[in-house]
Amino acid sequence: MRRGEKFVLCIVAACVLLCSCQKGEPKEKVSLKLWGPEGNQELLREMSDEFCENYKDQAEIDIHIGVEDENDFKGDYLKM
Repeated sequence: MRRGEKFVLCIVAACVLLCSCQKGEPKEKVSLKLWGPEGNQELLREMSDEFCENYKDQAEIDIHIGVEDENDFKGDYLKM
Protein backbone atom coordinates (compact mmCIF):
# COMPACT_ATOMS: atom_id res chain seq x y z
CA MET A 1 0.00 0.00 0.00
CA ARG A 2 1.40 3.39 -0.95
CA ARG A 3 1.77 6.29 1.42
CA GLY A 4 -1.10 8.26 -0.17
CA GLU A 5 -3.46 5.29 0.10
CA LYS A 6 -2.60 4.85 3.79
CA PHE A 7 -3.31 8.54 4.41
CA VAL A 8 -6.75 8.33 2.71
CA LEU A 9 -7.53 5.13 4.60
CA CYS A 10 -6.64 6.84 7.91
CA ILE A 11 -8.88 9.82 7.07
CA VAL A 12 -11.79 7.50 6.21
CA ALA A 13 -11.27 5.52 9.42
CA ALA A 14 -11.18 8.73 11.47
CA CYS A 15 -14.44 9.93 9.87
CA VAL A 16 -16.12 6.61 10.62
CA LEU A 17 -14.99 6.76 14.24
CA LEU A 18 -16.15 10.35 14.67
CA CYS A 19 -19.54 9.59 13.15
CA SER A 20 -20.02 6.58 15.40
CA CYS A 21 -19.15 8.60 18.51
CA GLN A 22 -22.04 11.02 18.08
CA LYS A 23 -24.78 10.98 20.70
CA GLY A 24 -27.37 8.27 20.19
CA GLU A 25 -30.46 8.40 18.09
CA PRO A 26 -33.07 11.11 18.65
CA LYS A 27 -35.17 10.58 21.74
CA GLU A 28 -38.47 8.83 21.33
CA LYS A 29 -41.54 10.95 22.10
CA VAL A 30 -43.92 9.38 24.60
CA SER A 31 -47.31 10.76 25.56
CA LEU A 32 -49.12 9.39 28.61
CA LYS A 33 -52.56 10.04 30.08
CA LEU A 34 -52.91 9.72 33.86
CA TRP A 35 -56.21 9.91 35.71
CA GLY A 36 -56.78 10.45 39.38
CA PRO A 37 -59.23 11.95 41.87
CA GLU A 38 -59.32 15.70 42.23
CA GLY A 39 -57.78 15.55 45.71
CA ASN A 40 -54.66 13.79 44.36
CA GLN A 41 -53.87 16.10 41.44
CA GLU A 42 -50.93 17.79 43.15
CA LEU A 43 -49.42 14.44 44.15
CA LEU A 44 -49.89 13.06 40.63
CA ARG A 45 -48.19 16.14 39.16
CA GLU A 46 -45.22 15.77 41.52
CA MET A 47 -44.89 12.07 40.72
CA SER A 48 -45.16 12.62 36.97
CA ASP A 49 -42.58 15.45 37.07
CA GLU A 50 -40.18 13.19 38.97
CA PHE A 51 -40.80 10.37 36.47
CA CYS A 52 -40.05 12.70 33.54
CA GLU A 53 -36.87 13.89 35.24
CA ASN A 54 -35.67 10.31 35.89
CA TYR A 55 -36.20 9.25 32.25
CA LYS A 56 -35.36 12.49 30.42
CA ASP A 57 -32.26 10.90 28.84
CA GLN A 58 -34.27 8.03 27.37
CA ALA A 59 -37.36 9.73 25.97
CA GLU A 60 -39.20 13.00 25.61
CA ILE A 61 -42.15 12.35 27.92
CA ASP A 62 -45.39 14.33 27.95
CA ILE A 63 -47.85 13.43 30.71
CA HIS A 64 -51.41 14.75 30.73
CA ILE A 65 -53.25 14.45 34.04
CA GLY A 66 -57.03 14.20 34.07
CA VAL A 67 -59.55 14.25 36.89
CA GLU A 68 -61.55 11.05 37.33
CA ASP A 69 -63.74 10.42 40.35
CA GLU A 70 -63.08 7.05 41.94
CA ASN A 71 -66.79 6.20 41.93
CA ASP A 72 -67.11 6.84 38.18
CA PHE A 73 -63.86 5.17 37.18
CA LYS A 74 -65.11 1.59 36.97
CA GLY A 75 -68.04 2.49 34.73
CA ASP A 76 -65.91 4.70 32.49
CA TYR A 77 -63.17 2.08 32.27
CA LEU A 78 -65.60 -0.65 31.27
CA LYS A 79 -66.96 1.56 28.47
CA MET A 80 -63.51 1.64 26.82
